[in-house]
Amino acid sequence: MGAASSAPKETTSLLSTKDKAAADTKTKKEVSDVLIDDGALEAGGEINIYEWKRAGYLAQYFAVGLIYGGLPATRYGFFVSYLNVPAYVNSAASTLTSFPWSLKILFSLVTDACPIGGYRRRPWMCLGWGMAAVFLVVLAFMPVPDAYYCRQEGGSHRYDLTRVCNRDARDGGLPFALLMCMVAVGYVQADVAADALTVQYARREPVATRGKTQTTAYLTRTVGQICAQLLVGFGMNGREYNGSFDGGLSVSAVYALLAVPAMAMVPISWYLVEEPKLVAPGSATASNKVAAEGAAADETPWTLRSYCSTAGNLLKSALLFEVVCFNFFSAAVGGISTTAGAEVQRIWADVEQLPNQLFSVAGHLLFIVGLWLVRSRYLNVSWRLMTAFTLIISNIIEAPFVFLTVYNVVRNQYFYLEDDLVTAIPSAMNFIVATYVMVEVAEPGTEGITYGLLTTANNVGGPVATALSNWIFGYFNPDLSDSDNYVEDEPSFRDTVALSVCLSYAFAALSLAFLPLLPMQKEDTQARKKTRSKHTGYAVASIALVTIAVLYSFTVNLLSCIPSTRCLEIAGGPGCGD
Repeated sequence: MGAASSAPKETTSLLSTKDKAAADTKTKKEVSDVLIDDGALEAGGEINIYEWKRAGYLAQYFAVGLIYGGLPATRYGFFVSYLNVPAYVNSAASTLTSFPWSLKILFSLVTDACPIGGYRRRPWMCLGWGMAAVFLVVLAFMPVPDAYYCRQEGGSHRYDLTRVCNRDARDGGLPFALLMCMVAVGYVQADVAADALTVQYARREPVATRGKTQTTAYLTRTVGQICAQLLVGFGMNGREYNGSFDGGLSVSAVYALLAVPAMAMVPISWYLVEEPKLVAPGSATASNKVAAEGAAADETPWTLRSYCSTAGNLLKSALLFEVVCFNFFSAAVGGISTTAGAEVQRIWADVEQLPNQLFSVAGHLLFIVGLWLVRSRYLNVSWRLMTAFTLIISNIIEAPFVFLTVYNVVRNQYFYLEDDLVTAIPSAMNFIVATYVMVEVAEPGTEGITYGLLTTANNVGGPVATALSNWIFGYFNPDLSDSDNYVEDEPSFRDTVALSVCLSYAFAALSLAFLPLLPMQKEDTQARKKTRSKHTGYAVASIALVTIAVLYSFTVNLLSCIPSTRCLEIAGGPGCGD
């Protein structure tokens, strides 16, 4: 037995280093081939995102949902009801507070190309959440101006032209909007790092179920949004915010409460997010332990030059350019909508704070149902068909609720808010489609920039649409943004509002013209990836399109929020002449 057992050792010792390397390479290739037989885009096997060591991954999306849902939820009670800012200013402020979502490509470049201590995701998560927490604390201590309308008996504010106590309140929203924008810079940075992990995890899923990781991540984020809206709905339901309670949390208290989870995410991001350390040039291999545990480790030594080469090759793709154009133009054109929405909701439908937030919660619950339907039944349905169907059906369902409210056939807050419920499932199905194509387009090592570029193209379409909306609908007469016109409620003004709504639906229908730019499904995406040409011009055009859109939308929406420039026609105002 001794002689027999020693023979293999002796034979092994005689193998050359070259032969060993060849054998190792062959074994790795055989294993890789087996692992990707199920259609996965990367070898290594599907990752279990529910393990405790990855608890920080889904926690990122839950915390993003809390802040992303909480800050906008305060806007109806604070900006619209308390400060009574003009409608187009409210639209611009809404865009400004979420503007960092349009800069995801920059954050993605940072997380991909600028590792800290050998890590590309965890440090940027920690820095992002730390920044969000700091600015939330600043918001909590910001002095709040007096309300626009006088309080009537009982403590509520009466929407009456003779009951105005602080006309300067309309100018008090900009500092809050800018600080909310800085909060968003922080949590979007953390979100981008989590998105990069999402792409890495999703690329290791079998083709039949690929998409589950993204859907689970956004389900988690939606649960966070629901929790935040419940907090604002019940907590910030005082009469000064158009609520029904005699007392409640102030807007400053809500900001302070939202700072708590942002602070908690700093240590959670560091200790409960699994990420292998990058391999420095000259290192033999990546951490075998981490790779064995199922992390998305890359044994290729990481250098900035190799990253730039891979990213540059990706940006030259005609496929990527097509998807960038689809994401941007469908959002920029389809998102052009009337500026009358906030005033119709507040004055004509008389929507109060608590019902508004509760219906938003119900809408998000149905949004979750929509995500679950896609995940369980429609994962392999044509993306184009799903996008067209959900957009058309959403507008058809929404129209009766809007027009019956405009023409005073039914003016009831519960009737008006039902619109959000019946369109929630189609909206969820339309939303999640955009995330699936990103996984198919991405290349290993460029998960962040791929997700960042495509989501930036889609996200910046929203601010561009807002800027265009303020400009286009600013020409309507009587003024759609003047709350006095809604209080007076003349029949001719109702016709003006109805016309603006019809024009909004026309732009939504026009956005379907860009559908051919979207691949049909996963197989079509991979086929286009192999057959579409590559040229430097595509990279230049993609970056130029996004850059110009970002600069235009930020400038115009900022002009709409500054008291001295919001009268400009390009900003949605009536003009600064007389």
